[in-house]
This record gives sequence, structure tokens and C-alpha cells, in this order.
Amino acid sequence: MTATALARAHYDAARNLERDGKAGEALHRFSQALALVPHHPICHFHRGRLLRAAGQVKAALDCYDKAVALAPDYAEAHLNRGNMLRELDQSDAALAAYEQSLAAKPGYVNAHANRATVFKDLGRLGDSVAELREIMRVSPDFLPAQSNLLVTIPYMSEYSAADVAREHRAFGERNEAPLIARRRPHLNLPDPERRLRVGYLSPQFRAHVMASAILPVLLHHRRDRVSVHVFAHVSEPDAMTERMRAAADEWTFIHKLNDDEAAERVRASAIDVLVHPMGHWASNRLMVLARKPAPIQVSYLCNSPTTGLAAIDYSIVDRWLDHDNTLARLMTETPYPLQSGLHIQAYDTEPPI
Repeated sequence: MTATALARAHYDAARNLERDGKAGEALHRFSQALALVPHHPICHFHRGRLLRAAGQVKAALDCYDKAVALAPDYAEAHLNRGNMLRELDQSDAALAAYEQSLAAKPGYVNAHANRATVFKDLGRLGDSVAELREIMRVSPDFLPAQSNLLVTIPYMSEYSAADVAREHRAFGERNEAPLIARRRPHLNLPDPERRLRVGYLSPQFRAHVMASAILPVLLHHRRDRVSVHVFAHVSEPDAMTERMRAAADEWTFIHKLNDDEAAERVRASAIDVLVHPMGHWASNRLMVLARKPAPIQVSYLCNSPTTGLAAIDYSIVDRWLDHDNTLARLMTETPYPLQSGLHIQAYDTEPPI
């Protein structure tokens, strides 16, 4: 077998191992392939992905450097190279990498989206919004750009409260209308004696700042009255995931399900109240709630004034978050004010307060 053929065999084995979840073995096979044929840009690219997933950002950047040196028109490699530079706080270099990605692949939505993120990091909100609106023009179904726009404009003096509310409502109207016909009857039994089935849907059931606000809620439900059902959009569970999983009666991973499938899973679980502690954060899965899989749906810990979705009935606020009733005037949801403030569960490693 020639070196090229053997390298191809290692490469194919690496891709299969990665699909089987054996990232460490896959990384080794990619390295073996490159030892035989070092001028293989796609192999450098995939090796870089696995190194990044393992937390080795600088090593991943080196792989992407080699990939674009070998294939200057490799748009995806330029994109990932920019992502590594951003993680290393090299914003100007990251922007240049995204420009190269767009030069190789004009209109590349992910490159525009990541440029928008870097502009926001740099405080260049106008440039960020311009990028996001360009994405919405060329790819109107790319929801991350729409959500990023909604969490950016409240910080801009050019947008009044009415403007912000109008943009959120437009998001809801634009994305909910095609889904109304997909809604199916709920399966909840009208029995006042049974326990209430409360569901939580989020990607933040992991080591994330928002997990500190969600965990105490899961822990302090009255279990004689409430059963807790979690729908976790989590691909890489960690120790926090396990803590939160222990606090649930039922747990379902939904990261491999599309929105229709995830909504059907919620509906089939006969959830009475579905809580979305998420807002417009990344991977928010708002379109699952737009399908109205539960009769009552609630927004909690929203990072924008409102989700904009008519399918979400209530938004939990407190007296500090909406002290002058401003949010209530912006919301598509009905505000549900807490008598006290939001509670954060400190990490075990934090010193006593």
C-alpha cells in the first residue's frame, strides 16, 4: 500500500471513529495520516476541530494555519482560524480571517455572523448590527442572526424602547406564523389531584453562569405537587449536568432532535407548564416553543426584554428587573412578578460570603 493510500485509510478510520464518539482515537488517526501525507488541508482542518474540542486552542490554530497555507480558498478553515484567534483575544486578526473566509466564499453566513460577534466584542455595535441585517437579507431563515440582533439593539441609543419592542414582535410574527399549522392537541389530563408536570428546556444544563440560577429552582420544587422534567440541549454533559439531572424526575437530551421532534417529545410527556430559562442566548431552541408543545409556556431569565413569541404566555420578572413597569409595556408575554428577587446557587468552590 502506498503512503497516500495508507494515509487515506487512516483518514477514513478517523472520521468513522469520530462519528462513533471516539475523539481521542480519531485524533491519533488524523495525526498518523498527516505523518504520511503532511500536505492534506482537510486532514489538518479536522484535526484542528478535535483539538479545539479538547480545549487545545493554540494547537488547533496551528492546524488551521497549515490548512489555509495549503488551501488559501478553504473558507471553513479561515472561519475556524478566526474563531481560534477570537478565543485568544486577537480580535483584529480574527476579523481578517473572517474577511478571508468571505473572500473565498462570498455570502458565507457563518463568517458574517462571527464578524458580527467580534464587532460586538469590540463595542462596535453599529457594525455588528449591519452584519446581522446583511445575514437576514441573504439568509432570512438563519435564526441566530435574528436573536443576536435582538440582544444587541437594547444597548444602542439609536433604538427607542418602542423600536426594540417592534423588532421583537417582528421576530415572533416572522417565525411563528409558518408553525401554527404544525401545532397538535395537548395530551394533559384535566385531573386537579395529580402532580403538575413542569418542564424546563435549555442548553444551559451544564457549567454555565445561568445554571447557578436554574439549579436552585429544580431543587426546591414541592415534589408532592410537582414533577420536574428536563429537556436538555446539551451535547457535552459535565459535572453540573449530573447535579441538575439528579434534581429532575425525568431527563431527556434533545440536542440530536430537530425542532419538530423536540416539540413532539415535550407534547408526548404531557407537560403542563414549559419553562424556557434562556431567552435569546445561543442555541436557544425558541422554535420548539413556537410550536406550542405545552398549554402554558413561560420565559425565565430572558437576556432581552421579551422573546417576541406569542406562544410564550408569561415572563417571570422581579421588582428590580421591572421596577417601573417598562418591561411590561415591551413584552409579548404577560409579566409574572416574583415577590422576591432571583436566586443564584453559588458554586461549591466559591468562598463563603
